[in-house]
Amino acid sequence: MSESANSTPDPAVPAIELEQPPTGTAVAVAGGAAPPRAAAKPNTQRREMSDMEKGMIIAYHNCQMPIGKIAKSVGRNWQTVRSFLNRYETRGTYANASRSGRPKGLTPEQEDAVVKFVRENPKIPKDKVLSSVFPDLELSSATLYRVLRGKGIRKFRAQARKKC
Repeated sequence: MSESANSTPDPAVPAIELEQPPTGTAVAVAGGAAPPRAAAKPNTQRREMSDMEKGMIIAYHNCQMPIGKIAKSVGRNWQTVRSFLNRYETRGTYANASRSGRPKGLTPEQEDAVVKFVRENPKIPKDKVLSSVFPDLELSSATLYRVLRGKGIRKFRAQARKKC
């Protein structure tokens, strides 16, 4: 028995209503599950505001421009602009707060003294350099290497070995 396209549905078979899924969503496929959706990436990148951007925000704010328009003209989110202005009014400066971290082992002046000593005495072994320049400081050889690398000194000259 064939059914024509204009036939009425059989009352013994219950009607199934299918809902159309919203566009952009995965649909289950017969015989398997829908492919998993990838996690959405946030549309923002964290980057520090330049001094130019900070100055523009402060200038626009002093001209009574609304935060939304400031954000559009600077190219930042309005919440970023608002929080920057709140920090600016609280601190009184546009500079970033200092970041936490371990303090350096040597001050810049001490680093310069170490570099000067190494350049004047290139044949002294690395373990003697820090104890010669700063006998009261106990610093590791890694600190010495880091300081010298930062100042452009890559290698020590080898100390002459004693002949047996």
